[in-house]
Amino acid sequence: MTPPLDQDRPRIEALTFTRFVAAAAIVVFHFGRKAAPFDGELMGALVKKGYVGVSYFFILSGFVMIVAYGHKDRVAVRPYLRNRFARIYPVYVLAIAMLFCVRSLQSQAIDWTGVGLNLLLVQAWIPDYAHSFNMPGWSLSCEMAFYAAFPWLYNSVYRRFYLRRVGIAALVLWAVSQVVFHALLWSPLYGGLHSTGHNAILYFPLMHFNQFILGNIVGLLYLQRRGAGRGNHDLALVALVAAVAVVPPLITAVNWHNGLLAILFVPAILLTAANTGPIARVSSLRPFVFLGEISYGIYILQLPVFEGCEVAFDRWGLEDPSLRFYAFALVLLAISVLSYIALEAPLRRWIKSRGTRAPS
Repeated sequence: MTPPLDQDRPRIEALTFTRFVAAAAIVVFHFGRKAAPFDGELMGALVKKGYVGVSYFFILSGFVMIVAYGHKDRVAVRPYLRNRFARIYPVYVLAIAMLFCVRSLQSQAIDWTGVGLNLLLVQAWIPDYAHSFNMPGWSLSCEMAFYAAFPWLYNSVYRRFYLRRVGIAALVLWAVSQVVFHALLWSPLYGGLHSTGHNAILYFPLMHFNQFILGNIVGLLYLQRRGAGRGNHDLALVALVAAVAVVPPLITAVNWHNGLLAILFVPAILLTAANTGPIARVSSLRPFVFLGEISYGIYILQLPVFEGCEVAFDRWGLEDPSLRFYAFALVLLAISVLSYIALEAPLRRWIKSRGTRAPS
């Protein structure tokens, strides 16, 4: 989902690898808390904040859309939406099909309403179904809303107004979103974990638009100042990564779920894009770039692969939590590779062969 630009390939490829890091953090957050070394007190506190990887995805997605389409006068809506749909939906449906098979074989009840909403990518708009069926799919429901709005944002807003104006508007939106988000969390509308109020506040797409739009503005700034700031930013990036790891577990008075960590993610994205140091060179190597390319599969396939592995591990008598998690992680990695090679990449080539010139 991170399309590289030919003239700027090393920097974008270095950024692509960060998607794998974010996806891995989310997988550990969901399923790795009982495995060593994540079961310790220090690492456990860090892993509990792994959900911020979704916020990073939203901001990076906004950045990537601008970098991919920023050279165009307008975004042609039909080919753009076709490419977005083709890039996301096949693997998304694969995940639903896999989960359906696993649960059917175990004679589990199927939430058909949840399945339907998932297939339509609208589950996050209905709070009680935000986590229905394939739970990580709520973020894809948000992403499709972002993608649907992007042509209008680009054609009617970003191309018409000065960057300073839209930048200030985006910052105000982000700040207001954080205030509203925390006010709702502390209000009677929040009914606790898994309640309708909880799901509406944390997963409703409109609560996350601030991150995508902020990513758009960062992309516009990057394109406007391309070439400026290039250099070895390794030390600054290491410091930012350390801050991302340390700040959320230490500062527990706020909730980082809906974009507050943009204060660290935004400079990290810009510095990664402009970095020419050893970290950029290493993360631009093909194996690391490939990990970034399969990160979408890692993210959206994690639940069906986990449930399938749990069934197998129980039958085999594998009880050690660490062995179970790392075996599952290897299976997830292998299936994500196969999914990318057999489904994602061929479909992208097919679209290009039909003369579609918009980035995929």
